[in-house]
Amino acid sequence: METEQTEPAAIAPPRGWRAHHLPHVTEMVLTEINSGGSLLGDGGLLQRLATQVLEIALEEEISRHLENGIGNARNGYRKKTVATEFGEIRMEIPRDRLGIFQPTEIGKWERRTSGIENLVVSLLGHGLTTGEIVDHLGEVYGISTTKTTISNITQRVHSELECWRRRPLDSFYPLISLHASPVKVRSLESEYQSVWVVVAVNWSGQGEVLGLWLGDAPSKTNRNTPGEIFSDIKSRGVRNAGILLSTVPGTEFSARQTWPEVTSHPTFSKAVNTALHTVKKYDAPTLERDLKIVFCAADPEAAKSTEREVCARWEKRYPQLSQTISEACSDFAPILPLQADIRRAIASFDTTLNRSISRIRRALRRSSQFPDAASAMKRMYLICGNPSFLSTDPDWGDLWREAQRSFRRGFYAA
Repeated sequence: METEQTEPAAIAPPRGWRAHHLPHVTEMVLTEINSGGSLLGDGGLLQRLATQVLEIALEEEISRHLENGIGNARNGYRKKTVATEFGEIRMEIPRDRLGIFQPTEIGKWERRTSGIENLVVSLLGHGLTTGEIVDHLGEVYGISTTKTTISNITQRVHSELECWRRRPLDSFYPLISLHASPVKVRSLESEYQSVWVVVAVNWSGQGEVLGLWLGDAPSKTNRNTPGEIFSDIKSRGVRNAGILLSTVPGTEFSARQTWPEVTSHPTFSKAVNTALHTVKKYDAPTLERDLKIVFCAADPEAAKSTEREVCARWEKRYPQLSQTISEACSDFAPILPLQADIRRAIASFDTTLNRSISRIRRALRRSSQFPDAASAMKRMYLICGNPSFLSTDPDWGDLWREAQRSFRRGFYAA
């Protein structure tokens, strides 16, 4: 006996839905769902709606344009493919007989919306290469593009970069740090260069990238590049700096030549790096926390006592680790006379620096080489300008308020 097949019941709109606000859209959505169609993705309802919305906007634009146009009239349509956040859409652009109509929603020569351009800039800022962005747009949005197009989208960044590099700075920065990351540029005489970046904390506790430079690789004899960088920063208004967190050889001398009152100290991560590589990977975070307790002790005597406790705690698992711990603690011993709240702020800021500089180095490794210096600087600017580049720990605000009082007592503040 054949069973009678019944059609599936239509899906009713959810209770409380304000369907009367957009009755036509509501009907379209329910019809699409009941017919088994898709709302998102290529060919989905949202993509078709975006096409209709843009075409309605263009119709309104040309109508207003022709209201004041004498001797002008409509002249049909031309088809155009536009890359949007909903994928590639095929739409009809209205034309006028005189050819003077300039639409604002989709410009005359534009092939993509501003949302796609902002997405490309954001992806570059997170360290993706142009090839990876091409693949991402194709897989997620169904947009066919090329590496050259991705590069052209970011051409507007060049003018922003120059203005950003010349902007005035604050007169005083309590914490300042200079880093160098290797980069390969084909157009330079020496292909192997370094991107130099200066990161600082202003008086309000906000992390700030002071600038980017492309120069020779760091070395003990290379004092010219750090000296030129610090001189540039001083010329933009920085009269004094508090503490220089040293990560590059030769930085201390150049900094004191520029700001005689600056004090130089090694970063926490640089001091404990050897000790962390001595233990197994899963033990490294615990050892780092123990060494940070030593670093943030109330005074040098308390730090020495805590160091002995840490050595005794790890001696059973790693008999040779005690000497390495002692060497690490001796490396940051010169910073222990500073107030404990300043050292806690330095340790927290050092964690932020590690995350930020690691992002730069990952991006440089993924882009094995750049065609010219402008391309390298553009990529670094997009990474450093990303809002998440200097994301601090949740307790940073409290740590900085405590450290600020000590800075106010011991350093000049504007």
